[in-house]
Amino acid sequence: MQPYMQKLRNWSLPAVLASAVFLSSCGEEDAGSLGKIRQQAPADTIFYVESSSEDAVSFYDPSTLSQLEMALATYNSLGIIDIETLEALRPLIINFADITAEGTEVVKVAYGLADDMASAVYFDGLYPVFQIAVTDGGELLKAAVVEIDSTLDSEPEVETVAGQEVMLWSLTYSYEIDAELKLAFVVNDDLATFAVIQDNLSDERKAEVLGMTAPSKSLASEKTLTDLNKQYDFEQTSGYINLVEIGNIVFNNESSTVGQDIETLLAENGNSINDLKVLLPGQCLAEIEQIVSSVPRLVFGATSVETSENSYDVDLKFVLELEKAELISSLTALNGHIPSFVKNASDNDDAIAAFSVGFDGKALTEALRVATSFDPAAYYDCELLQDMENPFQDAGLNQMLSVPTFDGIQGIGAVLYDLEFDEDTFDINVDALVSLAVKDADAMLSAAKLLLPIPSLYELEDGKTIDLELPLPLPIDLKASVNGDYIGVFTGEKAADAFATESSKSTNSEGIVALYADYAKVAKLAQSSLGLELIADSSSCADAYLMSASNDNLSGDIYYKDRFTKDGYESTYSMTLTSNSDTAAQPFNPVGLYKVHTQDYDCEWSLFGNEELTETDGFYDYYQESTDQCSYNRYDYEWSFDGMRLSFNETQGLVRSSCDEDWSIDEDYGESDLASYSCIVSSYSDQGFECIIFNDDGSKDIYRYILQ
Repeated sequence: MQPYMQKLRNWSLPAVLASAVFLSSCGEEDAGSLGKIRQQAPADTIFYVESSSEDAVSFYDPSTLSQLEMALATYNSLGIIDIETLEALRPLIINFADITAEGTEVVKVAYGLADDMASAVYFDGLYPVFQIAVTDGGELLKAAVVEIDSTLDSEPEVETVAGQEVMLWSLTYSYEIDAELKLAFVVNDDLATFAVIQDNLSDERKAEVLGMTAPSKSLASEKTLTDLNKQYDFEQTSGYINLVEIGNIVFNNESSTVGQDIETLLAENGNSINDLKVLLPGQCLAEIEQIVSSVPRLVFGATSVETSENSYDVDLKFVLELEKAELISSLTALNGHIPSFVKNASDNDDAIAAFSVGFDGKALTEALRVATSFDPAAYYDCELLQDMENPFQDAGLNQMLSVPTFDGIQGIGAVLYDLEFDEDTFDINVDALVSLAVKDADAMLSAAKLLLPIPSLYELEDGKTIDLELPLPLPIDLKASVNGDYIGVFTGEKAADAFATESSKSTNSEGIVALYADYAKVAKLAQSSLGLELIADSSSCADAYLMSASNDNLSGDIYYKDRFTKDGYESTYSMTLTSNSDTAAQPFNPVGLYKVHTQDYDCEWSLFGNEELTETDGFYDYYQESTDQCSYNRYDYEWSFDGMRLSFNETQGLVRSSCDEDWSIDEDYGESDLASYSCIVSSYSDQGFECIIFNDDGSKDIYRYILQ
């Protein structure tokens, strides 16, 4: 076996099991399984994310298994994964998908996981660690690891560390550090641990990384996650990247676990982190460290996760923490208006997409001045920092920033409700709105009348709506309106209603950027805009059809907003995913007699032939020309089905020269010509099914089977 393929197989070992983290969600107290994990993670870790949930979670879309099968087939056809490795792993992956589809309760039983499904990914110094809580001493999880190992024909080493047996798989050898990286697996104190380590680490350091000995200061002892979850209302998955500790790799490596690990590596070749420090004067190091400390962490987590059998809703929050009072004060004042048609788009379910940028124009000048200065109250002794700061202290730049270009603006927003174009008549149907929230609409309107050569603008005034007569290349009925603090340009009934609703509300200071998109509507709009049927080959048609089918099966939306708060720069995401699949709940059974259609170069369905599947064998025939009254070639086969893959092995070829002639053996179609192939069932119903063939060159063909 080639070395790189062996590495790929070894890397595959934890990947299937680690994906169980998706099913879980986090507790608030340093107790139970999660508390054990926090006790193992060093307080100075540069990265940590945890999750746990005692609630039963089950979200399943019937098309998920088909999509997984198609992903595996794509990897195979493109040569991304060796076919031998892929075929070895496939049954295990399919089995894992079947188990997870049953929900977390079944996953717990299958792998012996703890009731709270506590897990975490973090760095112990330089080394990545994945831990998950188990209840049976890890026997079921270990059996799953051994099964994967046996399937891949990969023999692990076994090493004793701190009295425990540790399984090790070789990953790669680094000539730079003269050491081999290995994947380690061990179960200790009802925690199963996967970690990447060097083979030349001391036993003491291996024990620390593998969670056999606790660090002197841990996340549990420092209550880091307890405080973080309380501060940011994280009730589910949470974590952070410690930017200060990343800086300490250089600035204070003596007190940094990751710094010491790197120092140990460099020492192998007679080097040291301290060699970097001599490149900068001591004053520069101190002042740069001070700057880094003002942005301590990037924290993230889920504030809400709700699942049902066919829907998944999650709210996520990310915060880049800031600690300079003047900067925070100036940035929070920058928050501007977020329109109701953006922030409430998900509730109304009318919009395709919406976008807004909100800012207080009056506060923009001061915010830019403060943000472009490392510390407005400081004068640096470090020449490097002086050179970086001087351009922003330039009088000309400050004068430019002080020009009240944006003074009075509070935000701009846009929403698209409909966009249709008839290629035959060149008619276009647009329903869209662009609105501007301002502090003085009259002043803004007067400026627009002076700057824009649009005669109809002179008729526009507060409380009035006019036809905006513009020389547009397409017939669009564009209108402009002013109402209170709002100026709007729109076309279409929904857009007109949205502006009327928006302009009846007071302006707000809720954020900077907000974005809404409906997945399925955006995808359908993009697909219709491409006009694939005019240019596509059969493979592109298959891609387009699969995209369309995916849009039909899954719907949902996303809402994003960022703003400045007392904690720093905050961004939030609200995502909804709903399965609309009408795929039959009963198991798929392909037995039947079918008319088979395929997509041609114009993306139109055309008759391919007939096919019959009995219990274990079957046949297909095909029409050589669309004008044929019958088929003249037929192929018998044996078939099998597992996962969502139909596999066929041809047994003989038959031929005839006329429709009323009996079939006879095709002497020109010998044993060497008999083909073996497979297709992935993408959808099925009581009328038939659709199947995708992934060819060796990466192209695809889609076949529609309709019961006769």
